[in-house]
Amino acid sequence: MEAFGATWIRGPRGCGKTTTAKQIAKTVVEFQDEEKRENLLLIANTAPNKLLIGDKPIFFDEWQDAPKLFGTIRKDVDDSGEKGLYILTGSSSRDVDTPHTRTLRISRLQTYPMSLYESGESNGTVSLRRLFDNPNSFDGCQSDLSVDELIFALCRGGWPGSLNNKTDNAKLLVAADLYKQAYSIDVSKIDGVKRNPVIAMDLLRAYSRNICTVATAKTILEDVKTNNPASDPIHYDYINALTELYIIDDGVFVIPIGCLRD
Repeated sequence: MEAFGATWIRGPRGCGKTTTAKQIAKTVVEFQDEEKRENLLLIANTAPNKLLIGDKPIFFDEWQDAPKLFGTIRKDVDDSGEKGLYILTGSSSRDVDTPHTRTLRISRLQTYPMSLYESGESNGTVSLRRLFDNPNSFDGCQSDLSVDELIFALCRGGWPGSLNNKTDNAKLLVAADLYKQAYSIDVSKIDGVKRNPVIAMDLLRAYSRNICTVATAKTILEDVKTNNPASDPIHYDYINALTELYIIDDGVFVIPIGCLRD
C-alpha cells in the first residue's frame, strides 16, 4: 500500500482476506451485504465515483460484482497520485473486462490459509530464510507436535475460522464444507457455466492423492478418468475453474512441519 494506489487481496474463500482488510481500512463497502447490495450495485453501475467518497483507505469487498469500479479506482489513482487509497478483495482470479490495465496502479497480493507458525502450532525454531542464506546452519529440529497432531493439522488446514471451534470434529468440518461448496456450487458459479459436481469432486480427490508430488496433469487426469471418462478438454475446463477459485495451485506445495517459520 505504500507503493501503489490500490491493493487487490486475492485468495480462496475463508483465508482471512476480509478480516485483514477491515483491520486496515477506514471505510468499508461490502457488496455481499444483502441489505445494501442492490443500492450499492446501482450506484456502482451508474455513478461509481460516488463510492470513492469516504475516509481512505476504502475497502471494497468482492469488488468483482461491480466491474465498473475497477476503472473508476484506476482513474482516481492516476488523478490523485496518492498511495494506499483503496483495498479490494475477491475469492476468484476471474479477470474483469476493462478498457485499461491495472499496471502500476492496482497491485495484486496473493494470500493463502495460515501456516502452522501463523496458527501458533509451529515452534518456529527453523527459519526458511536462514536456510537459504546459510544452508549449512541447519543441524536438526524437534517439533512440539506429535505425528497424529501433524496429520490432524494437515486435514484441518489453515482456515482461520476453524481455529476457534471448540472440538476437533468441528474444526475438520470447516475444511469439509469448503471442499463441498467448491465442487457443488462454486465451480459453476465462478463463470456461470454449469458443471458436473461429480467430476469436480473426483478431480479434487485426484489432486489430494498427489499433493506434494511431481505428478503430471496427465497422471491426475488418468486418475479422474477411472470414474469419469470425459475428454481432456472437459477436464481441463474444470481444472481452470478450480484454479480461478484458488482451490488448485500447481505452483504451491504446503507441507505441515511443526518447526518452520518465515
